[in-house]
Amino acid sequence: MKNFKYAYLSISKKIFLNFIIMVQVIVVSYMIYSFLNINENISKETDKILSVFNNKKVCYMKVGNDFTDRLVNDKIESSKVIEAYTILKNSKDFSHLYLGRESLYVEEFNGIEKLRCNPSSTVIDEINYLPINLLKIDNDTYNQFGLEIEEGTTFAEIDFKEEQQELPIIIGENYLSSYKVGDIIKYADNNEIKDAKIIGVFKENSYMLHKVNSSNKFVDLNNSIVAPYVDIDKLQQEKLLSNYNSQVFNMFNTSYLLFDNSKSNDEINTSIEDLNKKFQEMGLGKQDIKNVDEYLKESTEFLSAQKDNASMITLITTFFLSIGIISSFMHSIKADKKLYGIHILNGATLNDICIRLFEQILIMFIIGLIAATGIIKTTFGSIKYEFIIQIIMLLVIIDIFISIIPTIIIKKLNVNDLIKGGE
Repeated sequence: MKNFKYAYLSISKKIFLNFIIMVQVIVVSYMIYSFLNINENISKETDKILSVFNNKKVCYMKVGNDFTDRLVNDKIESSKVIEAYTILKNSKDFSHLYLGRESLYVEEFNGIEKLRCNPSSTVIDEINYLPINLLKIDNDTYNQFGLEIEEGTTFAEIDFKEEQQELPIIIGENYLSSYKVGDIIKYADNNEIKDAKIIGVFKENSYMLHKVNSSNKFVDLNNSIVAPYVDIDKLQQEKLLSNYNSQVFNMFNTSYLLFDNSKSNDEINTSIEDLNKKFQEMGLGKQDIKNVDEYLKESTEFLSAQKDNASMITLITTFFLSIGIISSFMHSIKADKKLYGIHILNGATLNDICIRLFEQILIMFIIGLIAATGIIKTTFGSIKYEFIIQIIMLLVIIDIFISIIPTIIIKKLNVNDLIKGGE
């Protein structure tokens, strides 16, 4: 305990130098945490996607340039959209599902600012309507993914077959401070005020796959509301490209084709070529369809590059941290010989001085890690304590390594010279 006390007093006498060391410890701890987090994300994200599709061979479809241009310039016929929808849904080669992320403009309520998805707003009859995250899914997405409900019910088959007087919605955990199952939410749609009825609440921390080609592949359902897409062939054809244009766009742009695992890549490529040929004949243009594995590879390569960068920065910072501490203690050994002599006269041994040195470094590491933990929590939103344990273990190893050279030098000191005053 006395050694620990002297170690603490040594730190307090050289505040500026030890502060610099602690800042380096904070940086090293943060970089190690980032490295571990990235490493975990690489495996977790891949596993999540594969588990969602139950080992199917999956292709992701997004719109080609021709389709976007034609949709914007009103060169697409709604009858052709319905024909394309029928081809996708009745294919014998694959099953098709699609979903879309939109903004639902709801009547302002207490706490909406934390859930608001963008700064826009709309005013109808002097009432303010603000946007929140809405994820709309078709019947096949619902059947493929399933929905984990904490309270209430999920969608009924009829919800996907015809528009309901009250839009059925399932809310995320973070809405429970303002709403409950059975409540009605007023929302604005094409300058009309409509009702949405809460039928269920998602389990906390639920997620759903969205765009596999983006950095944010999964939607956090804690902050979202989910509603059903009515089947496109059940909607009013004359309003399809006006009132439901976002649904039409998402049918092509956030769309998945699920092939049986027994299908060869050549068979899948042939199916995609045939599908695009039909789209082009219908005046819809060629769509961009890729194997999900390609996006996973791109994502993994991106995350791996981040991992390599974090690893390199961590190694460099750790190296300079070690050199800085070793240099600092080499200087301290020369400057504190007289102090060591006083400690020996008071009953200390060279082993005690070595232990104080080790504990001095450990104290700075602990203080630095505590500060780093606060920064990590602020940056990442939460703390994975298994990572903190790994960082502690690594810092102890670094402490032992750093202590080796100063310990060897202290062990070589002549006790008689130290008692005489270190001359």
